[in-house]
Amino acid sequence: MKMNPKKEVKKFAVGDKVGWISKFGNRVEIKKGEVVAVVPPEKDFREVEKELSEKSFFLSYWSGGTWSKKESYAVITTEEGHLSRLYWPRVELLDKINEINNRETHGEKLKKSAA
Repeated sequence: MKMNPKKEVKKFAVGDKVGWISKFGNRVEIKKGEVVAVVPPEKDFREVEKELSEKSFFLSYWSGGTWSKKESYAVITTEEGHLSRLYWPRVELLDKINEINNRETHGEKLKKSAA
């Protein structure tokens, strides 16, 4: 009987620079941002969004559920010429920026593996 190895639980802190692969249709891109909130398990993400909106202005780019069974992270991306955007990416997709930068050097392989 095969045993599945336990997946490493990723932990991030407010201020960590993170990135993840985003797929929309045939488009694959790497998003980069900063963790702006650690969301406790079962906390309604709409509350987090409201708390953050009182401190700064951003566009909200999350969809799907409103809470998670495990700790998650609110991430704001900033691109030159664009408004800041709030995302709630799946934790298993997040990596620290230095790991993402290493992957970008092999961008084509990364895009193929995400497709």
